[in-house]
Amino acid sequence: MTQPIIRFEGVSKAFGTQTVLRDFSLDVEPGAFVSIIGRSGCGKTTTLNLLGGFIQPDSGHILLEGEDITGLPPERRPVSTVFQSYALFPHLNVLDNVCYGLRFFRGMKKKEAAPIAMEELKTVGLSGYETARIGELSGGQQQRVALARAMATGPKILLLDEPLSNLDAGLRVQLREELKELQKKLGITMVFVTHDQEEALSLSDKIVVMEKGVAVQTGTPREIYFSPVSRYVAS
Repeated sequence: MTQPIIRFEGVSKAFGTQTVLRDFSLDVEPGAFVSIIGRSGCGKTTTLNLLGGFIQPDSGHILLEGEDITGLPPERRPVSTVFQSYALFPHLNVLDNVCYGLRFFRGMKKKEAAPIAMEELKTVGLSGYETARIGELSGGQQQRVALARAMATGPKILLLDEPLSNLDAGLRVQLREELKELQKKLGITMVFVTHDQEEALSLSDKIVVMEKGVAVQTGTPREIYFSPVSRYVAS
């Protein structure tokens, strides 16, 4: 049996008096596309932030390839995040944005980082845009830059926090298809947070449905759709 690349073991997290994640456990297989779905405040983004190392759990453990990474800071985890806002630097051009993680977290000089960044831009279909300013790009192009920057550092896990939510409907469908193709091509493990049921069903190998900090059902899209365990999951 394949060892999971990610394992949450009884993880809980509270902010003040509000418990946002309660005894959360999950195994993610290598190369899987996992979506975490639920209404606002259900704990899905907190789960992503715990995996990225941006916050620490109150109890439980997070393992990556069998190693306990619970206390590691973000820069020491082989994990990259694409945020909902993309978090691109408007004063840097496209190439320098993609080089950022390589230069400041991997300690590379620009001449070392640039070929890697250019290859990632080619992967996401943005060759020729290296000198463009971020403000000159469309929303879809900015999303691709954020994706290239996240992949440039060679992460084992790519975290995506509702990265398509700022795009119009037609572009969302196009980029959703591109994202799935990219994931298949690279074989990278992706954990995707969304409130969009159609996105989760079309992209995922596994879906985690959350309610009030609890994973109420985990399964394949087919299992979730045809065999919901509760009225909440069905809705």
